[in-house]
Amino acid sequence: MTTAAIDRLDNLSAYARQLLATHRSDIQQPIRAELFGAQRFEEHGRSLAAAQTVRPAGSAGTGPPFFPRVQENIAAIRLAYDYIALTSLSGHYVTPAAEWLLDNF
Repeated sequence: MTTAAIDRLDNLSAYARQLLATHRSDIQQPIRAELFGAQRFEEHGRSLAAAQTVRPAGSAGTGPPFFPRVQENIAAIRLAYDYIALTSLSGHYVTPAAEWLLDNF
């Protein structure tokens, strides 16, 4: 190292000097081996399936709501859609995001 570089290192905090002085190992190579082979995937799939409970046929809709706020969200989006549609039909400018909602909802 040059004298100028050493002088600059003297101005660093002890922590910074420690970080710079610590030997850095070579960059680790990416893992190329199979993490999950075909057999391990099959075992994992079976363990996931065994952990799930299955309801009898015809019992759909009898449990708690899947997403309690979905109906509220749909109602809010419908209100926004109706407002944007009226704005657009009256000839006022609507933003690209509002146009997207009109096209896709």
